[in-house]
Amino acid sequence: YSRKKIDDLKTVCKDASYDGVEVSLQLGKIKGGKPTNDYVIFFTEKELEQIEKTDLIGDALNNARRWLLIGCNIGQRGGDLLKLTNDNIIIRNGLKVIELKQKKTGSDVTIPLLSKTEELLKDGFPRPISIQKFNEYIKVICKKAEINELTKGRRYDSDKKRRVEGVYKKWEVCSSHIMRRTFASLTYGNLPTPLIMKITSHKTEKVFAQYLGKDSLDYAQQIADYYELQALKNKQEPQLEIVKEGTNN
Repeated sequence: YSRKKIDDLKTVCKDASYDGVEVSLQLGKIKGGKPTNDYVIFFTEKELEQIEKTDLIGDALNNARRWLLIGCNIGQRGGDLLKLTNDNIIIRNGLKVIELKQKKTGSDVTIPLLSKTEELLKDGFPRPISIQKFNEYIKVICKKAEINELTKGRRYDSDKKRRVEGVYKKWEVCSSHIMRRTFASLTYGNLPTPLIMKITSHKTEKVFAQYLGKDSLDYAQQIADYYELQALKNKQEPQLEIVKEGTNN
């Protein structure tokens, strides 16, 4: 938050300088920018299955769970997800898709409805809910689903009035942002990265890799996996040999 405010102030100062207002020559030395992404928190496929199968009491929690599972399948921010209605489902060239404009980036996004997403939307989108309530319900749902893996992260401390770094049970550090990261993490390596970025609206692969906490070793492993898969395909291809034509004799 502090880094973002520093960036905002620098932007105001730079704009003022264009109008002839004198600004400090030291402005360029003041560092803002985004902090490094130390905590990459997402659901595993097993955890999503736990969430889906957990018995929940009350319509509000069940409604929030549907939003949560849909969000993990279409990879959108909570604010964009919770504004979706059945009007966002459109058929283009015979393909059923979800179309939306992301509020933060202004990007137009088109997401195909795969079988799992279509199953979750068989009764249409869930009832509307505020992002604040949604974030509260996510923690309750994940606690009941026993998403208890110890995870490094930040949790809000009501006494200190800020988020505090530490090691917590995963349900304690879950919020709506986990949906987009879950989608990106589970599809990474299975879908071409540019296609995933089209849905998450990351502009560069460098930013996308930072978002997932990937490094050069991850890319090396992906390349190795690709060549191993290609070698396996070549091995499985039938080796046809030309035989001489037979005769009646």
